[in-house]
Amino acid sequence: MVLYNFPVGTFALGVHKLYTERVTNFLMFEEKLGNMIKTKVLHTQDVKGVSRSRRGFKILLLETIKRPIVSLSPLARQNISFVGRITHKCESKESIWDVLLDDSFNLDTSFLRIDVHPRDHTESLCLSLQRSSAGKLGKQEPYDPFEDGPISITKSASKCTHRLTIIVYVNDEGLVHYYFGVMKRERGDDCKVMDIKLNQEAATEVILKTSNCVEDRDNKEHCTMPLSRAYYKLDQVWTDYLEKESLNFRKGAGCDLGACPGGWTQVLVHNMRLTHVVAVDPGCLPDRVSQLPQVFHEKATLSDAILGPHGPFSVLVCDASMVWMVTMKHLCDFVPSKAKWLLPCVWVITLKLPFKTLGSIAHHVKKMHATIPAQLDEIKENMYSGENVTVRHRLVHLMANSDSERTMIAIFQAIT
Repeated sequence: MVLYNFPVGTFALGVHKLYTERVTNFLMFEEKLGNMIKTKVLHTQDVKGVSRSRRGFKILLLETIKRPIVSLSPLARQNISFVGRITHKCESKESIWDVLLDDSFNLDTSFLRIDVHPRDHTESLCLSLQRSSAGKLGKQEPYDPFEDGPISITKSASKCTHRLTIIVYVNDEGLVHYYFGVMKRERGDDCKVMDIKLNQEAATEVILKTSNCVEDRDNKEHCTMPLSRAYYKLDQVWTDYLEKESLNFRKGAGCDLGACPGGWTQVLVHNMRLTHVVAVDPGCLPDRVSQLPQVFHEKATLSDAILGPHGPFSVLVCDASMVWMVTMKHLCDFVPSKAKWLLPCVWVITLKLPFKTLGSIAHHVKKMHATIPAQLDEIKENMYSGENVTVRHRLVHLMANSDSERTMIAIFQAIT
């Protein structure tokens, strides 16, 4: 008997432990920075056999996701082992066959792929499914789930017409629940999810062409290609957050602090379409960045940089390799007085944590939440003294961030 029917948009995902929070936040939050409503996460379950805290996968059940699965970036999908639609919850294996029949499964023409998690339940569930169908049809009971029985079971992702996902969950009382759902290739949305690239297949979609910026050598054929993994940090900030804010920040210049090798400068020019960008870094920039007509390379440190003649500014980004407390102090001490700042103004700052242990990460993230609001208020007062301005911010863990990084998105706006 089916105990519960889930609403449309409920999915199960197998996600690497270091990415569970990031994938959940992406799928379960509204897109705009100022309108983020979290929905329900049903439960997480560790896949058995993994002993180290940073290794292995978790099974997520997410109810009524806010963004489509196919909108996940390759950086996220390369850390996902499976995705399946979930529609029902039951305590009996036999109930699964009844739902499958109701979903227009034709024994003569349909091919079924069955994904069971944890995988050690696969054979018993497939055999139960074959026996349930044989019993309903009055046929002999099969003994091999893959060779006998009326259901055509295939392991091929491309050949299957239906994909059945089953999550076996044992609660604290030892009661077994089956979360399951069927995707059909003939349904357009299902087909897109069934064909989505995961794991190593998704990794091939991450385009990266590095450059020897120390010797100023670059390949002209790669002029628009991302030259560092860091590119995808600001790319996600733009695509997932800022682009949907409809902010008129292109009337001012952009500033990239600690720009080398230039991945974030590329995003400012190519994606955000700023007409003038100052790349501040004492190091060299590759040709594909330094020769962009919109880019001026200020070959200096932040404290020595001369920004005034290039302003006014409306965008500031920083992915410099400094501990987050030092980064925030430099921003408070130097940036407000360096140039004129327009409204609205967007800041995107990578905050690098000093240590990578889980306890230290949790401690510093908590400290960020406690101290950054006051620091942003101080920056606001120094930048817009006497003006009626508000600042809102969010700390996010981007798909391209390391485990010991967070990214701050701050928006300064006039109060109307």
